[in-house]
Amino acid sequence: MVQAHFRSYLRVPLRWVLAIPLALQVGLVGLGTYGFVQWTEGATQSEILIPWLGLLGLVLSIGLGGWLLIYRWLHRSLNLLTHRITEIQQGHFSQETLHTHFPELDRLAAAITQMSLALQKTFQERETALNLALAAGEMGLWQRDLSTEPEEQHWSPEIYRQLGLDPEGIPRPSRQTFLSCVHPEDRHLLGKINWHQAKGSFPFQQEFRIVRANGEVRWLRSFGQAIGPQGGKVIKVFGINKDITQEKQQEAERQSTLEALQISEARLKALIDSLPFRVWARDPEGRLVIQNPVDIAAFGNCLGTTIEDLNLNAETYQEWKEFLARLQSGETIYRCYSETVNGETKHFFAIAAPVEEPIAGLGVIGISIDITEQVQAEEALQASEAKFRALVENLPFQVWARDCEGRLIFQSKSDQECYGNHLGQRIDEMNLSAEEISRWQETVARIMTGETIRNENITSRNGEEHVLFIGAPITQGKEIIGSLGVTINITEQRQVEANLLQTQTQLSLALQAGKMGVWEADLSSGRMWWSPDQYKILGFGFDASGQVLDSQGQVISPYPTIKLIWDHIHPDIQQDCDDKIQIALQTGQYPDSEYPYIRPDGKLRWIQFKGELILDDSGNPSKIVGVSSDVTERKEKELQLNQLAAIVNSSMDAIISVDLRGVILTWNEGAERTYGYHADEVLGSPLQNILPGTAEHFLASENPYISQHRRKDGRLIDVFITASILHDTKGDPCGTSWIVRDISYQQELERLKSEFVSIVSHELRTPLTAIHGSLTALNTGILGSLQPMGQELLHIAEQNTTRLIRLINDILDLERLDNPELPLDRQPCQCVALIAQACSVVQPLAEQAQVQIQQTLTDCTFWADPDLMLQVLTNLLGNGIKFSPPHSCIHISAQPQEGNLLIAIRDQGPGIPEDKLELIFERFQQVDASDARKKGGTGLGLAICRQIVQQHQGHIWAESRLGEGSVFFVTLPLRDGQDEHSTSP
Repeated sequence: MVQAHFRSYLRVPLRWVLAIPLALQVGLVGLGTYGFVQWTEGATQSEILIPWLGLLGLVLSIGLGGWLLIYRWLHRSLNLLTHRITEIQQGHFSQETLHTHFPELDRLAAAITQMSLALQKTFQERETALNLALAAGEMGLWQRDLSTEPEEQHWSPEIYRQLGLDPEGIPRPSRQTFLSCVHPEDRHLLGKINWHQAKGSFPFQQEFRIVRANGEVRWLRSFGQAIGPQGGKVIKVFGINKDITQEKQQEAERQSTLEALQISEARLKALIDSLPFRVWARDPEGRLVIQNPVDIAAFGNCLGTTIEDLNLNAETYQEWKEFLARLQSGETIYRCYSETVNGETKHFFAIAAPVEEPIAGLGVIGISIDITEQVQAEEALQASEAKFRALVENLPFQVWARDCEGRLIFQSKSDQECYGNHLGQRIDEMNLSAEEISRWQETVARIMTGETIRNENITSRNGEEHVLFIGAPITQGKEIIGSLGVTINITEQRQVEANLLQTQTQLSLALQAGKMGVWEADLSSGRMWWSPDQYKILGFGFDASGQVLDSQGQVISPYPTIKLIWDHIHPDIQQDCDDKIQIALQTGQYPDSEYPYIRPDGKLRWIQFKGELILDDSGNPSKIVGVSSDVTERKEKELQLNQLAAIVNSSMDAIISVDLRGVILTWNEGAERTYGYHADEVLGSPLQNILPGTAEHFLASENPYISQHRRKDGRLIDVFITASILHDTKGDPCGTSWIVRDISYQQELERLKSEFVSIVSHELRTPLTAIHGSLTALNTGILGSLQPMGQELLHIAEQNTTRLIRLINDILDLERLDNPELPLDRQPCQCVALIAQACSVVQPLAEQAQVQIQQTLTDCTFWADPDLMLQVLTNLLGNGIKFSPPHSCIHISAQPQEGNLLIAIRDQGPGIPEDKLELIFERFQQVDASDARKKGGTGLGLAICRQIVQQHQGHIWAESRLGEGSVFFVTLPLRDGQDEHSTSP
């Protein structure tokens, strides 16, 4: 209350605290002195009291001043203590001793300091324990201070580890640093939060992804809570980030497992429901838990019922009880039985097996398969076996069978007629030579080992015949019980195959020569057959079984199909392709077609399809047989020709071609604009009639030259002509082509340019030189002195005259360097000597600007014009000095690099924006327009440098970052580019 009451007095400076009582004292003393004088002169009694009042005022003023001074010292001591307590509240601990000039307050300050040190130690211990606990739980602690501008953030080491950042590289983290690590798709989850409304709760709890610098994606769960002064504004936010990547992965795995289980159950149910036979299952307590539709159709829906619920008779009930008991004992039961269903006898095969459940025990599952058709088939098979035997015995080829002991057990009629054998006869009893018997015994022995034999022989028994023998084992289960042999006369087939092979060879050679593939398409099934060349044309591969392979050798189809071609035809053309197929089906004629085709390897090719429809017995199209060829090269040439024609026709230059007789063959739009003649007026006419006196000169030379031609309107124009001879496919000349460019405008510009350069050189530079000399003489004061204002104006005039002369010289230098025939005095130059000379030239400028020049040089010899290269180096060094701050350095380095000399000049200037790094080498261009006024210069220096470097077949460029200076690079060839045989010394 005292502090609040005297707040306004405590703000008074100390000098006023002392001055106010002093002034009061002086006033009262004066009043007392006046009263004393009056009293000595006989003043009244009331006037005698005045000195005593003065004395009293003196005492009061001294007491008041002393009290105010003591109170000010006490207020300062309390402020020191309050400041120290505030530091402790903010976490700033200090061992500094406070001196308040009051013993009690000094002891209180010492106690507060000791308490702060104890709090600091406790805080550090708890912070260490908290960091260890957070690190063990893969959690990081973060803090945001909302009271600072910009907002301060503090991260624990675990936060840096979670984000994959280096704490040394980011000493002051920010919210933007954190958001840059958040996955782009999750940044919207971390929008702005009104922490003032969310104080004292957990308003922020979010899961999101972050992307580390190495590309790894991690999941984080973040909690945040706002705190602040009681009843006041939120000033800080604390939070914890936890890495939950492993939890997310486990959750994804559980979800995947659950989905897989659900899919597996659905598949199992779909499989059981789709089975064509009865399926049922009972749990260990005998309840029916599975019943497929077939079983429901036979017995009705009985799910959940037991045997007791079926109302069976006693005999059937007892059979079921015994049946289930056998199954629950672990036995698997197989059973064939017959039943009468709807008055028809049905045959069934049943299988029942126990199923062990981990908790409940043994259950049972059973199936019943209707084998009525199989039984009937077996009976039919037995009935047809006799028919088959009779059929085989009368086959036109030879068939025999022997048992495991080699006895003949079956023989067709043709085999009996050929060999005269009889049933039961052994091989060694056959009417054959010893060599033939041995060969037959060896053959049968191989068959009895399980080998299948296929031999083709040529015999001369009835003339030269081709005979195919096939031998195979007769098996019963896994046991070989005999051998079977078939002998077929294939003489006629081999002759047909030989003729067919010859025809196919001829056709294949023809197709290969024409780079064509053969194909056949079945319109009803979409299945196709492709020749090997067809696979190659379409970009597919194939294996031995005819399966279609992609470009990586993976099987994509068991056989070729129409869809394989359709899917690779360009999508924009598929509708046109479908329209042509429909027209072909309606008209019976398949049109020749060319389609853009995207091969499996991604390449675009043009494929031509030619085909013919094949009709079935009903007269409807059933197949298409055709050939394909890759016409990409032809299409590309057509495209090139079309593009070339479009370019020629749209060219601004006149492009004209004539044959050997001088007759105009082509006349593009550029020629129409140049000469004023329309193409219809000149095509087919002799060039001599259109441009008299020019055809002979055109045919005489292919070297470019400049001439004058007369337009249709009679006006003469300057033209630049390039002529070339046209050749036919055999290489013989067949005509001439000219490109004619109207250069009248360029010629006029060159004339004006020459006049301008002449004016600048003779009419401006000479008088400006005289004016500059006069101004310089006046500025020295030799001819007399001027007033300060006049001297300043004279100095400005001299500077501007110097700048104008420099501009004129730069313009003349540029014009001189623009001449491609400029003679360069190339000679071997020592790198170190030339750079040292350039540094000595700019050294006075560097000393004036307080800039130091440093050098890192590797001495070598290069070919250049030393005067021009000295101009380049002094220009670049001068620019660096002008734009570098005082007490900075400019560094120049030079070293050989891959046949070139690389020179680099680095300054410490303000830098150049990236969008102006190339623009500064243009004429009259500077980074800032004010640079010409502040630093001087014409904006032509770098343009001159580039012209000189390019004249030396070199390259110049700049690299810079704003605020970090610039580097200018120059590369020059070490050898003389005009003399390939010259060598540097």
